[in-house]
Amino acid sequence: MKSHNQPMLASVGAWFFEGLAGIQKDPAIPGYRRIIVDPQTVAGLDRAGATRQTIAGEIVSTWSRSANEISLDLTIPVNVTAIVKGHGEVGSGRHRIILRL
Repeated sequence: MKSHNQPMLASVGAWFFEGLAGIQKDPAIPGYRRIIVDPQTVAGLDRAGATRQTIAGEIVSTWSRSANEISLDLTIPVNVTAIVKGHGEVGSGRHRIILRL
């Protein structure tokens, strides 16, 4: 019997959350009390998003790209802050951030 749960495939799943959606733990503050949001856009992909359940609550990051900007929609749980690369720090709640290309 062959296993279909391969560790090498787990890194692909992590890339969707941490790379494409950009939801990353801040190594300096445990428990998802502060996160880093740094979505990685790739050629040929105009939008992406992910929802991550954490001990602090649900984190949502979705983005879409137009010709000269990226629209980033975030939902950050209560008592959590997010450092958004290219923008700065935001607190809990729903945010729409426009990043110019």
